[in-house]
Amino acid sequence: MSCQLYAYLKSGEFREIRTSSDVVEDIIKVAENGIRTIEQSKQVEFDIDYKPNEDEVLFIKNFDVSDAMKKLHDLEKPLTGEDVESVRYLVFKLTDQEKLAFQVFESRKILSQRKLAILFSQDTFLKINQQGLVIDEKIDAFYDLNSKTLFFYSYYNASRIFDTLSDFVREITDQEIQTLKASECITLQSLVTIEQMKRLSSRMKRKLNNVIKSGIIEKTLERYGKDYNLVEHIKRHKMDKYFSDRKIIFPEDKEQLEDLIKFFNDDLFYSPLSDILYETNSKRQKNQ
Repeated sequence: MSCQLYAYLKSGEFREIRTSSDVVEDIIKVAENGIRTIEQSKQVEFDIDYKPNEDEVLFIKNFDVSDAMKKLHDLEKPLTGEDVESVRYLVFKLTDQEKLAFQVFESRKILSQRKLAILFSQDTFLKINQQGLVIDEKIDAFYDLNSKTLFFYSYYNASRIFDTLSDFVREITDQEIQTLKASECITLQSLVTIEQMKRLSSRMKRKLNNVIKSGIIEKTLERYGKDYNLVEHIKRHKMDKYFSDRKIIFPEDKEQLEDLIKFFNDDLFYSPLSDILYETNSKRQKNQ
């Protein structure tokens, strides 16, 4: 197995980091151990309002990365000493896996001629005159190219790598709400529905934006009528009244509208034991 290391620069370009064989072995360990730790952690679907525990990792499904990131193997331009101080983050690519590991890069990790860096050797500290990088043991995120799933510990660090991550935490705009009138999968009960959506809280507007961006409505409609379990799930949550003619009816009543948004965000849970519908803010998955 081999592992290729890349650097993303402040200029928006990627560079290949060429290393000796002994360094490659250590890079493989960092990538493998980092990915393994994330895969063995408790995985919680990303919600900006949820603060993960130390043993948890956040994930986003159907997350797309840039074409340049997908084609790193075609990169030929190497990182030079002059580029070192422009590095924003590192990318680890294991040759036998469709996975990318990421590590945010900070100025403290740079060995620069503008800094006094000394190395201990034979009872004496010697000055380092070359440019260099310091690589941590922990990775900040990894992306599965096959499942298109992004895993990360911290939204702050992940957003320093993926600019598009902000789309998952922003509120839907009034202009975007207006465009829902032309949606092929949504029917508005009345024009009052538009005004009710505009009056939603910031938190509910973020949830509505997630519903629209994730494509969950389209996927649900495609399965509706074909998947018996899904139909029963919808009925138990008393949401079947909003399904009509291969569209979802967005009601004009504010409380009903919020419940529908929560349903598509998996924020509602029906207990067959108590026959009660609960609201939950947890996305923590239990192992099967």
